[in-house]
Amino acid sequence: MIKKILLGLILINLASCANVYQKKRRYSVSGFQEKKLSEDSYRVTYEGLSFSGNTIKEVQSRKLQVVKDYVLLRSAEIAKKSNYKYFYIQHGFAKNIIKRGNSCINYSCVRTTTIHPFSEFHIKLTQNSEGKSLNFRDQ
Repeated sequence: MIKKILLGLILINLASCANVYQKKRRYSVSGFQEKKLSEDSYRVTYEGLSFSGNTIKEVQSRKLQVVKDYVLLRSAEIAKKSNYKYFYIQHGFAKNIIKRGNSCINYSCVRTTTIHPFSEFHIKLTQNSEGKSLNFRDQ
């Protein structure tokens, strides 16, 4: 019985921290956005949910990989929707944006640090898969 309760609590915790693949809306804190730059070029971004600054490096790295994967997924969807077979990354980056601030309750304030995983790709759509290279960097 205790194992089931513990498993349930772990699953609830994981679900509350998970990034959801969705379009970023006006008041949402995470999601993808895209901007058409030309007939066959787009800028695609994804901002993930924030997490505390004391999160271990392995978790930070995993969350950053998720936002990169979501940008790639959205890029593939754009290519398919636009009737192209392929896309390639002209340039892109992924980084954790660090935001510092204060959290105050009843005149008692604590310094806080939150981290927002963010990724941006500039993609080019093409019908041909040969001769293209990737230009991507982690920051």
